[in-house]
Amino acid sequence: MMNRDQRMSITLEYVQKTMNQCRKRLKNRATLRSLTDLSPTIPNDTRWLGMADMIQRFNTIKNELVSLFEDENTNLDVDGSICFQRQALSVEKQLTKFKVSACELQKQDRTL
Repeated sequence: MMNRDQRMSITLEYVQKTMNQCRKRLKNRATLRSLTDLSPTIPNDTRWLGMADMIQRFNTIKNELVSLFEDENTNLDVDGSICFQRQALSVEKQLTKFKVSACELQKQDRTL
C-alpha cells in the first residue's frame, strides 16, 4: 500500500507528463486553445512553487483536458477517473497550504 507522499509524487509526475504533452504537441495545444484561454503550466526547476501552480492549473482545465483525450485528432494521455480527480484535488490542497506558508515567510523576509 502506498503512503501519502508516494501518491502525491505519482500524481504530480502524471500531471506533469500530461501538461507537457499538451504544451509540446501542436495539435494538442491548438485544440486546447479552442476550448479555453488558459494554457498548460509546467513547473520551472528554479521555483519552489511551480508544482503548486501546475496542479492548480491542471484542476482548473481538467474538463478541457478530458475533452482533448476524447478527441481523435489529438494524442493526449489523461486520467479522467473520479478517483484521480479527487487525488489531484487533494494534492492541490496540500501544496496550496505549503504555498501560502512559503509566501507568508517571504513577506516576512524569512527563508524556509
